[in-house]
Amino acid sequence: MYEDIKAHRGLEIPFKDFENKYGKVNPAVIKGNPVHLTDVISLWGLQFLFPEDILTKDIIVALDILHKSKAELGKFKDKPRQQLSASQHQIKEAIRQKEFAQRAEEFAPVITADLEKRSAFMNFKDTPNLKVKYQLYPLIDEDENL
Repeated sequence: MYEDIKAHRGLEIPFKDFENKYGKVNPAVIKGNPVHLTDVISLWGLQFLFPEDILTKDIIVALDILHKSKAELGKFKDKPRQQLSASQHQIKEAIRQKEFAQRAEEFAPVITADLEKRSAFMNFKDTPNLKVKYQLYPLIDEDENL
């Protein structure tokens, strides 16, 4: 593993491939993470990446941008027109950031729902020896191993 990390100044590999190539990971280490995660080994140590976590962090940043841009626009609320004209560039930038953050916040539930659906499918599909207790599709018979 050292040579792989050294060659690329880090290692980013799907979890299943990591376990196949380097060995099993203690289940306590990955507890609470989905099975479709990616292992990242760098100077920061072992970290896990998966789309839901990245999206959540993006939403947090968008909310922070939204809060800051609203505070910036609040500074101009009660100012006369002449002062607003002088600050036009600042106001436009704050409005752009506010609108961007609002769009990110509005699309987040749609993207999250899609990721959760895909995650559930990937985790279901990758579960070994899973027995189907009911008919999911016309081509899968009851109690058939997937």
